[in-house]
Amino acid sequence: ELKLRPNDPTIRNRRAHAHFITGHFAEAAADFGDVVAKTPEYDLAKLLRYIARARSGDYDMGELKRNTDALDRNGWPWPMVAVYLGQMTRDEMLAATKDMRLEDDFRDCGVSFYLGQYLMVKRKPQEALPYLKQAAEVCRGDGEFERDAARSELKRHQASR
Repeated sequence: ELKLRPNDPTIRNRRAHAHFITGHFAEAAADFGDVVAKTPEYDLAKLLRYIARARSGDYDMGELKRNTDALDRNGWPWPMVAVYLGQMTRDEMLAATKDMRLEDDFRDCGVSFYLGQYLMVKRKPQEALPYLKQAAEVCRGDGEFERDAARSELKRHQASR
């Protein structure tokens, strides 16, 4: 399908998600870069691009900062982005997201998955695993990608032991 419509950001986004889930982070980063450029309203793609780049060895915080400068500071995913940027602690982020109303109870899913990924980026897989396990269990609906990515991460971790 991508060969027929290479510039379709929806298809590109699906491929970015598929690359991320399978642990092909450099490829995911390239596709998320395209998604960010073509659909700037998709805020999570900005964070996912950074995570994918960092997981493939490229820790460009400058790009994450530039891409997220205009994010609504009172909405999701800003508090999680702020953790990645070092502008909020985990506890401050949890307090900031406590009362956020997100579809499909995405708050617990998003917090678990993106904290797990934050710890993977920081090369702390043992600390990340409980968060990823929780994401694998609680994510549903809009959190289908996060659930599948967490499950794959856990499988890769099991296989590498």
